[in-house]
Amino acid sequence: MPPRSKSPPRTRSKTGKTPKKAKKWEEESAGFVATPISPTKEKATVFLGGKPLPTVEQRTKWLQTIEKKRPKLVGFYALSCWMYSVTGLFYLYVLPKLQPGYETTPLMSGTLFGCLLTLQGALSYANDGLVTLGRPLKPNRMFWVISDRLCAWTLMLTTFGCVATWPSAGPGDARNYVSAALAVTCIIAYPSSKTCEVTGRMMSFLIWHSIWHYVPCALAIVWIGMGADWS
Repeated sequence: MPPRSKSPPRTRSKTGKTPKKAKKWEEESAGFVATPISPTKEKATVFLGGKPLPTVEQRTKWLQTIEKKRPKLVGFYALSCWMYSVTGLFYLYVLPKLQPGYETTPLMSGTLFGCLLTLQGALSYANDGLVTLGRPLKPNRMFWVISDRLCAWTLMLTTFGCVATWPSAGPGDARNYVSAALAVTCIIAYPSSKTCEVTGRMMSFLIWHSIWHYVPCALAIVWIGMGADWS
């Protein structure tokens, strides 16, 4: 048989007086207020072993503190957003010179791909370089967050499609190593950046997010350049 649940002590004795144990239990019960646990807090408890995740407001304040102490690091981070535009403009410039297979992508035309890359630099700067650092920007923060992520994930899927379909001269071609390094960097840098951000490790977030912007874009420029006919 299952053990019987512990019931509260008897509140009245035969003499009509409240026993000491019952009186103590009533005092403790009166001071107890049941507080429901929100889904966010439950997730934070599981993720951090009982410690809630920092709020957006807290993370923004920590970034602003870092900006005062390490302005060059934050400036380097904000500048990294424009690497998408540099990559897009370079791709559009060499588009007429690209070898067959490089002038299009599995999801869109090469021209549209270059234009979206160029646009992504501005969207990334608006989200990462301004609102993430606490700068007000119309119409609101969520508009720029959603716009940045929507365009970024579209470009990411397109990039992985290019890694899988763009041609190379053979298994020993250097372009294979460059494209593989690009894919691996994306796989490692973005999750690392996001983990650091949501857990409040903002210094590490700035470093990983800068890597996420600089390294894949630089590798993409090298990769595109290797696919062009410069003769």
